[in-house]
Amino acid sequence: MLALNKESREAVIENLSQQFPDVEKSHFEEALKKMCDEGASLSEAMEISNDVLEGMYDQAYRYYNMGQYKKAHPIFSFLFLMNYKDSRFVMGLGACAHMMQNYPEAIQAYECASLQNLTDPVPLYHAVDCYINLDDHPNTVKNLKKIIAITTDKPEHRVMRDRAIMMLKNEEENA
Repeated sequence: MLALNKESREAVIENLSQQFPDVEKSHFEEALKKMCDEGASLSEAMEISNDVLEGMYDQAYRYYNMGQYKKAHPIFSFLFLMNYKDSRFVMGLGACAHMMQNYPEAIQAYECASLQNLTDPVPLYHAVDCYINLDDHPNTVKNLKKIIAITTDKPEHRVMRDRAIMMLKNEEENA
């Protein structure tokens, strides 16, 4: 949930009211209440349907698969803003940034996705590639070790675990 004290809430509502004078102040108050008190995402607070978000996701996914990362990126960014709870949106954002070689942004997105599901090694695996491209040996090693720990006793991730072990050995030999 979004934690804001009364003064902060009022300041946010006032700021939004000034930026969007055609929107009634009560709409901002209601949306912020849903986000702060009920843990709603922005799309839930604004009552944007899942069908709208899915349509946007489909378009972003198509752009990504066609190699049009600069077109997909802002859509994934918007989707993540609207619903931070859906890991597909933040992974799409990370993947676009990764493909555009914006490794710091990709890492941020992958780390966010990793926090959404601490048992999923996939975001960390992609972050490792970014760290390698940035020649960031300490974070490469740290994340490879996390991947190995997460994938222990998980046969569905055996291939990823084997790769992580091999990559870690290579990193340690070349340190």
